[in-house]
Amino acid sequence: KYLYERLEMDDISSKDIVLVGDSTGANVITGINYLNKNEIKIDKEILFYPVLSSDYSNKEKYGSFRDNFHFNIYLLDDLEEYFRNTIAVKTDDLLYNPLMRKEEKIPNTLLFVGKVDSLKDEIETYFSMHKDCTKYVELPFVNHGFLKKMDEELSVEVYDKIKEFIES
Repeated sequence: KYLYERLEMDDISSKDIVLVGDSTGANVITGINYLNKNEIKIDKEILFYPVLSSDYSNKEKYGSFRDNFHFNIYLLDDLEEYFRNTIAVKTDDLLYNPLMRKEEKIPNTLLFVGKVDSLKDEIETYFSMHKDCTKYVELPFVNHGFLKKMDEELSVEVYDKIKEFIES
């Protein structure tokens, strides 16, 4: 909220701001959007392989997590501690993402996921609930965390998709 107020003081429109996050950082962005939706207007966001759930136990309902597990679930502990210490949320599950409900309105979103991402199934569920304002990009032969190890061809493809999204 402070950032947006500061930008407005400098005559920078919030429409010129795109929030971007990957993995747990994308979860934080969806949380920011939800918690601040009445105070600031976020028009666009880009989510790379977002963490959208917090239940990665043995009862996980998404097959891609079971089949392609290579995700550091301990990051979720850090995120939960952050939210517990900074945001007064009255819920049993602090990491429950309210945007996993179809009725929640989300900003225009560009959603990147790898074909073999351990979170692919839940990301597809998120996309199916928000198709009206979400552009879904599935990248073949990549998994969770692909931003850290992109080759030139993949970098160009991702850049082109981002440019097209921002200019739309």
